Amino acid sequence: MTHDRWVREDAINTIIAERKKGPWPVVWRLLPKKGRLLEVGCSAGFFIEYVHDRLANLSLTGVDISPSAVELAAKRDVQRAQFRVADGRSLPFANGSFDVVYSGHFVEHMVDPVPALQEQRRVLVPRGMCIVHFPHGDKPYVEHVHDNVRFVDVRDWLEAAGFRDIDSKPVVHGPAVDEGIMWGLK
Repeated sequence: MTHDRWVREDAINTIIAERKKGPWPVVWRLLPKKGRLLEVGCSAGFFIEYVHDRLANLSLTGVDISPSAVELAAKRDVQRAQFRVADGRSLPFANGSFDVVYSGHFVEHMVDPVPALQEQRRVLVPRGMCIVHFPHGDKPYVEHVHDNVRFVDVRDWLEAAGFRDIDSKPVVHGPAVDEGIMWGLK
């Protein structure tokens, strides 16, 4: 199933409901209470909407390579958010533009995630955090380049991109997919 079709399927509501119960609260606890957040691979803006409703002092920006996903994201009721079409390997932002970068279910779509993670590092402030949320023990519902992302893979990619102080949370189990969360500092 393609991404553009996926964001319009009824099944998406089940997956988003699972993420609101499992991995997103874990990610939410890692976020700063104020500052600037960039989501790379924002799809239709579900995560940004989730954060918007919980952290009033975060400026929110989402990018996705899919124009139709960004169009859907822009229709969400998130006043503090901006959405734009952009490739995660070439972000249209100055160095040090964000305090935290989140990429959820993004790395498994990249042949080589390291350049995209290096780009995420570039747009972070010093000591800024990159959070990678990925399927682990995947049951893909859209096309993936990497069908079984392991924690060691994500750690290696983060290290190769120049991140340090890398840590992770255990897998969050769900009926659609088991999910992992790993982060590192610039």
